Amino acid sequence: MDPTDFVNSSETRLAVSRIITWTTEPKSSDVRKVHNTGIFGISTLNNGMWFYSVDLYNDL
Repeated sequence: MDPTDFVNSSETRLAVSRIITWTTEPKSSDVRKVHNTGIFGISTLNNGMWFYSVDLYNDL
């Protein structure tokens, strides 16, 4: 994945909300661990876009 692939779009915002939801999965610690690793990887691709997306999610 390239940094330019992670842009502000409805698809990206939906993906971010799902990833955040998966990090709080109460039934599986393995799911939480994998998605926490994924969040780190995505945030390093396009840090500004990641935090913008998280801020939008927090406003909901």
